[in-house]
Amino acid sequence: MDEIDKSKPRRSYLVTYSQADLQKFPTRESFGEAVAAAFTSKRSKVIPLHWACCLEKHENGGYHYHLALKLSGTKRWLEAKKSIEAEHGIAVNFSDHDGYYTAYRYISKSDDMVLHSTGHPNLDEIGSPRTKRCQQTYRKRRCEKKSNVADTEAATTSKRRKKLSNLEVVEFIVEHEIKSETELLDVANEQSEEGKKDLTDFVLSRNSKGLHDLIEQTWKMKTASATLQRKKLHE
Repeated sequence: MDEIDKSKPRRSYLVTYSQADLQKFPTRESFGEAVAAAFTSKRSKVIPLHWACCLEKHENGGYHYHLALKLSGTKRWLEAKKSIEAEHGIAVNFSDHDGYYTAYRYISKSDDMVLHSTGHPNLDEIGSPRTKRCQQTYRKRRCEKKSNVADTEAATTSKRRKKLSNLEVVEFIVEHEIKSETELLDVANEQSEEGKKDLTDFVLSRNSKGLHDLIEQTWKMKTASATLQRKKLHE
């Protein structure tokens, strides 16, 4: 991947460490923390907000780390690159992606176990198989493997987004234990701020009562069997 213009500050970066030395960085967490530290400076108010890191086995041997990083404001990458090289003796590449979500989708296609930093927003794909998210400080998420996905696919997602069905959203509600309209709107807003718009499209196309009823019916259906069993015990 070509390195982006060093003179143009950005809020989101895709960072790649090719042919990674796994003795220096044995885990996704160790590499993620090193990159985040390089963007943390007492001289700057801009700090890392969140990041996600994957480890990809290269077809010609060796491993690559890919890391999607979101900052609190725009910042140039050259100082961070020099800091990582001075501190750890490695060269990393900063490549161009259209916002955090596109970088996040890129790293998610090549690793079953993407590692998330503390407070990472919920960017799970709706309608795709996912395991339940673990609520630990650093949690791993199960991602659907994608093969031969062009880099431009994520960049053009907003132009050809598919409409979510009620069933897909119901499955998402259950998976993430969403119990109220406010919780659903919060997740939609969080995803929208990262560039993922499908859930926002869904909630904005329905009124408040429709969303309330969908969530209520979801949990009635989920607990219907247990409710019937309790009734039978009291008959």
